[in-house]
Amino acid sequence: MPSISVKYTRDKYPNAPVEKFKSYYCDLGMAIESFKKSEMRAKTLNSRSDFETTFDRGVIFWLNNVDDDAEDVLPKLSKLEAPKDFNHDGIFLVDHKKIEFLSKAIEFAKRKYPGKDIQFTYFSTRLNNDNGSPKNGSIMPVQYLASSVLPMRVQIDSEKSSLILCSRENFEDDELIKLIGLAKNITANMQSSTVIAFPDYNRLQYEQLVDSTKLTVEESSFTNTLVVENFISNFRN
Repeated sequence: MPSISVKYTRDKYPNAPVEKFKSYYCDLGMAIESFKKSEMRAKTLNSRSDFETTFDRGVIFWLNNVDDDAEDVLPKLSKLEAPKDFNHDGIFLVDHKKIEFLSKAIEFAKRKYPGKDIQFTYFSTRLNNDNGSPKNGSIMPVQYLASSVLPMRVQIDSEKSSLILCSRENFEDDELIKLIGLAKNITANMQSSTVIAFPDYNRLQYEQLVDSTKLTVEESSFTNTLVVENFISNFRN
């Protein structure tokens, strides 16, 4: 059950953001502690018989009003020692870079399949690997806020579906191989087609590399329906 904190400022991100983020972290940590003891949480859990496991997590949306501030805050927090005074199951940070990635990836899926219902694909875990658990849905799991890959699914018609994997990382052969393996396993390769998209993919520059990588995959039924694209909208794609 995520608790959310939104920090919106007029100024750019500070060059040294650790102390500012620590204060945001502590504020949300205290809010999570309070929520865990709240009547609202207790009533929600008591009203849902389908909840087997719950997690008390938090999300910090740290945004600002500066149009050209595309700085990635997370690398500057790599040496942060998170305060250990709070008992929760994790706090995620969403900055401009993360919001931009998520919004452009979803926009890409909507452009590619206009009028179709875009859903998020759920990874199988020990918590949802039974046959009755949904494998796709309109709610994005909070864990995806910490992932560099956004998996989506679209039902094209009654028989055909497409898996879309958008990567925050730039195109590289190793990254493509990793995502091909993920695409084959995430839905047991039941999709009719697969789209893997990068923010910098250039067909003229990388098409031969993609073709040679496809040859290393044994299942031609999979590679024949696999396309690699750029999910950033511009005149070149």
